[in-house]
Amino acid sequence: NSGINVAGRLEYLTPMDIGTAGDPAVVGTSYSVGANTVSATGGGSDVWGTADHMHMLYRPVTGDFDVKVRVESFVGPGSWSKAGLMVRGSTDAGSRNIFLATTPNLQNVPTGVNRYQFAWRDVDGGGAAWGSEAAVVPPYPNAWLRLQRVGSVINAYVGENGVDWTFYASRDTAGPGIGGGAYPDTMLVGLFGDAGNN
Repeated sequence: NSGINVAGRLEYLTPMDIGTAGDPAVVGTSYSVGANTVSATGGGSDVWGTADHMHMLYRPVTGDFDVKVRVESFVGPGSWSKAGLMVRGSTDAGSRNIFLATTPNLQNVPTGVNRYQFAWRDVDGGGAAWGSEAAVVPPYPNAWLRLQRVGSVINAYVGENGVDWTFYASRDTAGPGIGGGAYPDTMLVGLFGDAGNN
């Protein structure tokens, strides 16, 4: 399982394991450890392919949004364990989604990928994909992530202080060749983590 510590204003989030039968095998947990901090443990084989297997803390959000989180620490057992921010259509394992995540640093996982990842699944049950963004190393304990919706576009930013942001990637859900079309007005938005193995 993976352990994640994040800081920020966290309200009205629903914790839930998302996946298929037996995956995640380890039940995820999440609890508040302070007014603006949450600690979460998530199992699951991966957020990838045609179905996701993870722990998520989410709430429905209608219209544009701008969410930010600082990942203070991340202990994941797998090279591609992930923790970050996600927007998705439903709690179904194969739901379309977009996420911005961190992966384990080399101190916690010697074979860790040690980078940010921006990825998406355009249609329910379709395959996941990711772009060719530079392999930027997350500066734990100040690995700040930001996911922003402006109409049909999801923008991703990274930073080190929660104030100054560097654009990382974006995806227009209504863009040409995108099978799922523009996201509906209401989507599930929140934090997620997966172990990268089960």
